[in-house]
Amino acid sequence: EYEIFKEINLARTNPEAYLEFLKFYYKEKRISDEEFKETVSFLKNQTKLYPLNISYKLSVIAKKHLNDIGRNGLMGHIGSDASSPTIRINSISKVRIIRLAESLSFGCDDARFIVLKFIIDSESKKKENRLNIFNNNFDFIGISYGYHSKFGVMSCIDFVQKPINIEIFDSYY
Repeated sequence: EYEIFKEINLARTNPEAYLEFLKFYYKEKRISDEEFKETVSFLKNQTKLYPLNISYKLSVIAKKHLNDIGRNGLMGHIGSDASSPTIRINSISKVRIIRLAESLSFGCDDARFIVLKFIIDSESKKKENRLNIFNNNFDFIGISYGYHSKFGVMSCIDFVQKPINIEIFDSYY
């Protein structure tokens, strides 16, 4: 989890560093020509952002979702209890969190490649996972990595914007 946290912040604070990682994965034929060209263009134009803070409470929420869908062999943002990221995240807050997002990765056990896959985001036309990482409105993330019954491993990353003047998240690491 800590490695994923470090990689997300590296991507945010130094997007050009990820160009070198992208080249490596491209040479290993892990991504297509089209994905490579589009992602290179994006990273070259991406502004450097401040690092995110990690929240213990948000990580607990991510862990609960990971355990739920991992144990039940599910994929997606809706839990077996029909909870959405909005419901789960707002359950730990005294105020309603308006800006939030969730990124999920399945079957990948390398932190750098998890983040690179989010940046490439080939499975989404809207590039939601990429936008989550590079959204300058987000202040905190919660991260969980663990077992999935169909894919072996998965990660769940929740992103939030901290409401002004409200201390709701304890940062750690």
